[in-house]
Amino acid sequence: MIYYHSPLVEVFCLVFMLLGIINFAVYAHLFKGKTKELFNNIEMKSVVFWITGVTVLLSIVLIGDGYFSGFTEILRRGMFMVVSASTTTGFQTIYSDQLGLSFTGGAMVLIAVIMLVGGTSGSTAGGIKVVRLTMIFKWIGASITSMLLPETAMQRTSYHQFTDRELTSEMATQAMIIFSLFTFTAAIGTMLAISLGYDATASAFESVTCVTNNGFSTGIISADMPLVLKIFYMVEMWAGRLEFIALLAVFAGLITSLFRLKVAKR
Repeated sequence: MIYYHSPLVEVFCLVFMLLGIINFAVYAHLFKGKTKELFNNIEMKSVVFWITGVTVLLSIVLIGDGYFSGFTEILRRGMFMVVSASTTTGFQTIYSDQLGLSFTGGAMVLIAVIMLVGGTSGSTAGGIKVVRLTMIFKWIGASITSMLLPETAMQRTSYHQFTDRELTSEMATQAMIIFSLFTFTAAIGTMLAISLGYDATASAFESVTCVTNNGFSTGIISADMPLVLKIFYMVEMWAGRLEFIALLAVFAGLITSLFRLKVAKR
């Protein structure tokens, strides 16, 4: 994208990135004339709030950095990077060496968080997914509320995603597991890169971009980086794309099968 240096090209890409971040099931409901789903769906409301909030926040950080001149330029660069990071498209409008050397740690960390959160479920985006974080926060809020209510009080936490649903402890637990696996894997990749002599902020950024299958890079990913880091980054990309649960189920099934085979031979 940086080759063109064109606001028109960037806006064109922004439109399709935003279309890709929407759950495809929402489109199915729109085609059936159920337009209310676009406004009532918990994911749609959450992703609009999230992208708007982080765009404003990144713009404020970039203003403080003084790297870009003019509010329009800051908003343009900031919004494009936020949408690209959220949709895990990976389009960059600045060079990798600029991202790694010229951006402050605050901007780098914020972009890494945006990549880690990702977009909506059932979309082209990767990451943890906005709906999972929404479930976690709603469950935390419900847990705090339940501690303040009398023991005899009945509490029900619900949300709307195509239908009215009840948020159960099992759903919240699964969301927390996915969140933990993403962050734990990214942390291991960060520590591995740091142990190999790379900058801490750049290491965290690069590890997150791998586990979320994004395309952003500070320049660490290259043909001559250490073999152990290449292998771990490949594992990160594979596990992150499968969202861990499917991968863990495969390994659990394989280990169980091998154990049964061993027992059968006895």
